[in-house]
Amino acid sequence: MRIAIFWRPDNPGSQLGKQGLEAAARGLGFAVEPKIVTTEEELDTALSGTASNPPDAWTVNPGPPDVLRSQEIAAFAIEYRLLTFTVNPVMVRAGLSIALAPRNGDMVRRAAAIVAKILGGEKPADIPVEQPTTF
Repeated sequence: MRIAIFWRPDNPGSQLGKQGLEAAARGLGFAVEPKIVTTEEELDTALSGTASNPPDAWTVNPGPPDVLRSQEIAAFAIEYRLLTFTVNPVMVRAGLSIALAPRNGDMVRRAAAIVAKILGGEKPADIPVEQPTTF
């Protein structure tokens, strides 16, 4: 199986996502085809390259320019029968296949609790890092 990933080297979250996908794919014997997409022009180039040699699945960037063209990307994926994955639920509403992401409302509530601790006098370095638990 071949998985294309549109990613942004200037975004630490995108870098981590790419590294995680590559590690998981390696363990499953899948090939990953990274494509840098930071501009509209790079997105157009990546789409035309994907059209000429479609992968089996596609991980789509959760930020610009991909999110701004979610409907176009979804139509493209449907035309080429590509399974699409993102971490942005808004993009699924536009037509992409799957999104898996922490619940934003839960993260905002936890952030508010942490801010309250800091305003109450706790040192930020003494507050443990939390991982999302609901997706």
